[in-house]
Amino acid sequence: MSTRLFIVKVFFPCLFALTSIGIMSFFMVASAPTALNVSDGPQYYGISRMLADGKGPRVYAQPDYSEVTAECFPELKGRKRETFLAPFSLPWLWPLHLVPANIFIAVWTVFLGLALLASLLILAKTFNLQIGQTAWFCAFLYLSGSTYESLRIGQLAPLLILSLSSALFFAKKEKWWLVGIALSLLILKPQELLPIAVALVAGGRWKWIPAFSICGLVLLGLSYLMIGTEGYAGYSEIMRDIYNNNNSLHTELAPTIRGQLLLLFPQMVGPITTITTVINFAGIALIALFSRKLKDSPHWMDYTFFAALPFACVTALYWHSYDLLLLMPVFAIAMKNSLQKEIPIWLLLTLLPLVAIFILPTYILVHYNYLLAGSKFNPFFLAMLVFTVVCSYIAIKKKKLDTIES
Repeated sequence: MSTRLFIVKVFFPCLFALTSIGIMSFFMVASAPTALNVSDGPQYYGISRMLADGKGPRVYAQPDYSEVTAECFPELKGRKRETFLAPFSLPWLWPLHLVPANIFIAVWTVFLGLALLASLLILAKTFNLQIGQTAWFCAFLYLSGSTYESLRIGQLAPLLILSLSSALFFAKKEKWWLVGIALSLLILKPQELLPIAVALVAGGRWKWIPAFSICGLVLLGLSYLMIGTEGYAGYSEIMRDIYNNNNSLHTELAPTIRGQLLLLFPQMVGPITTITTVINFAGIALIALFSRKLKDSPHWMDYTFFAALPFACVTALYWHSYDLLLLMPVFAIAMKNSLQKEIPIWLLLTLLPLVAIFILPTYILVHYNYLLAGSKFNPFFLAMLVFTVVCSYIAIKKKKLDTIES
């Protein structure tokens, strides 16, 4: 490689990547004094503390949960706290209480940042990205609103993408037991695990199920020991309340069909939930059909997840902007040389402005100054809808997948 080519393809992308990481780190350090007020980290820490102290059965009782969280973080005293995580996912959070509460937010933020970086490197390895491609991927990732939001409020999204990226890496090597173990972390958000699991099974890749089932049974057994029937009853009551009350999870802000409908018709939570549940299952069925159609292709994984992940997002019942990190494999696949050659220039030009609104500082302006200001139309949903159509078009158009050069 000539010096000029090295500078263009390696040096500048790496410099941009390091600059992006530095900018995001600056944002996190600058927001540290107010991090406790907005972070969901105390939510997870409170769960962990209750499980460790034998108070698991009351983890879904809002007054008890708020009291324990306030004991760990006195600054939160008097604030209502509640959790919506499914019982069988709670054992994953148990180790968090081992970290002292006074340094937890800092440790949690760094941990999530490292998980995100590990996910990026795993995806680069899985899809054979070159150094320059990996650097560009990193640069835009650490300038994305999803990264900013997930780290700022301490959300689980970096752990979920670590789970998915690890599963895809092991699937590429056909190490199915490790795929099952990796996917067990995604049980933290079952609604995001379901379309991924369906795509794998429909594509004839089902050997991960025994390992995942064992992990699931272990988590189910541990959760029952930790919270008992009282805890499960409390969770059922919360789920019934969510069906008729949209305020708790703020799903109207999600870039999904359900989110957009709730913005337009906030008083119709029940009917909208029923309608979008049907849409959600129809979407999962279409993902299954598409994966089944491609199951014999050597490029099955690339084109299935390239189309399925955006489609799963827009049809989901609950998929917030920080969970868009689960679309990272889509961008890793798009950066592969074999796919780049197949994307018409007009489609690339269509995608650029769609991606741009998710990049800082545009994301902050759109989310906080427009969407949260009372807009009835979610620009992120509209962008995701077009993005989904484009990705599906590219994937479906492939008539001769087996002849594409890897």
